[in-house]
Amino acid sequence: MRFLSAEGKEVFLKSILQVIPIYAMQCFKLPISLCQELENIMCKFWWCNSKTNKGIHWCKWSDMCIPKAKGRLGFKDLSKFNFALLAKQGWKIITQPNCLFACVIKAKYFPKGKFMSAGLGSYHSYTWRSIWGARQPGLGNYYLKARYYPIVIRRGAAEKYSLNPIGVQ
Repeated sequence: MRFLSAEGKEVFLKSILQVIPIYAMQCFKLPISLCQELENIMCKFWWCNSKTNKGIHWCKWSDMCIPKAKGRLGFKDLSKFNFALLAKQGWKIITQPNCLFACVIKAKYFPKGKFMSAGLGSYHSYTWRSIWGARQPGLGNYYLKARYYPIVIRRGAAEKYSLNPIGVQ
């Protein structure tokens, strides 16, 4: 593997190493330390010299995660990608309330309410905690509420969201 060209390493990283954790990432919030460790492994693989197993890191991994359209390599930032996959599951609960996944989650965690106003609950699974946490993007006591902030969704549909403190209408 150490004798691959830069293009070969890029294909290997994007098609193998970044794809393997996707199933777990869409079900569970991976610890930041695990995401960083995986990114360190990928970074070492990218910069490693085949002769000495050492290499100089010419730029930060975060710079390598900038999209190709902006002139960089377009690798995934695993912690952000993990958040996006969990938010996608939350979006599925909102937009497809009759699918089996949404029905099971709704029956267990918010039988009389809505996803965006559901509480974490006392006896929750790690999957629910992960999806529930994805609707709160690290903003402390803030949550997304349908109003004002336009987000374009597939097939031209649009919803509006705004950030409101919990309890403030």
